[in-house]
Amino acid sequence: MKKMLLLILSTILLFSFSVAFAADLKVGVLDVQKTLQSIPQVEKMQAQLKKRFTPQQAQITKLQNQLKADFDKFNREHDVMKDKDKKAMQKTILANQEKLHNLQMNFQQQLMEAQKKAMQSILNDIENVVDGIAADQKLNIVLTKANVAYNDSDMDITDQVIKALK
Repeated sequence: MKKMLLLILSTILLFSFSVAFAADLKVGVLDVQKTLQSIPQVEKMQAQLKKRFTPQQAQITKLQNQLKADFDKFNREHDVMKDKDKKAMQKTILANQEKLHNLQMNFQQQLMEAQKKAMQSILNDIENVVDGIAADQKLNIVLTKANVAYNDSDMDITDQVIKALK
């Protein structure tokens, strides 16, 4: 009986402390996706990446078209080609396929690295703005909307972050 009473009192005491702590907790919520879709920095980053990587994309497209043309020509004419010419054309096609594969892999790596670097810079800017808003509003914690099942609209700081970043 004493153990049961002690357990009940402990539970009540623990519950009252958690309620008191929760009453002092100020939480903000940020919709990161909405923020990224609304700020001009992302559009600027995309334009810069497009400008930077368009020449490489054009080079890849040109090589793809050349490779397709060579392959089509080989398929059309291989019956009438001399063995020496067939082997030379096959060798050229294989070399161009390898070159294309290497160009594509290099392009993807460079593009992903540039996107990652640019996005990290934008996310750092967002984090700095969130830190400032959290300090001004004396928020104890800011959660992303993706990690919150429900929040009161008063907790949402997304529009404030977007306004600060524009």
